[in-house]
Amino acid sequence: MSVPKALSEAGLLSTAEIAAQLNVHRSTVWIWINQGLLKSYRVGPSKNWIGVSQKHLDEFTAMYPVHVSNAHVTKMVAKKRGKKIAEKAKVSQVRGNASKHEEGSK
Repeated sequence: MSVPKALSEAGLLSTAEIAAQLNVHRSTVWIWINQGLLKSYRVGPSKNWIGVSQKHLDEFTAMYPVHVSNAHVTKMVAKKRGKKIAEKAKVSQVRGNASKHEEGSK
């Protein structure tokens, strides 16, 4: 059984089909899946093929409007999740500046 056939029989889209539909690279789709932004299912004899239902793809595109560009989606994800990252960066920067300040006062 081929991958597309197994996925279509399960009513799922392949990462290649999603990438083509959204005009992004397949690796971008994998990133979304790995980050938990796009719900996926394992199918096939060894459960090693990944597919996404049209319903979950529609929910994803409603939340993250991909039509603008891949960079735009990345920025949106970063904005939603990035507050924590930005806070960590600020803390690191403050710590780095404190170390430089301490060195300068010696």
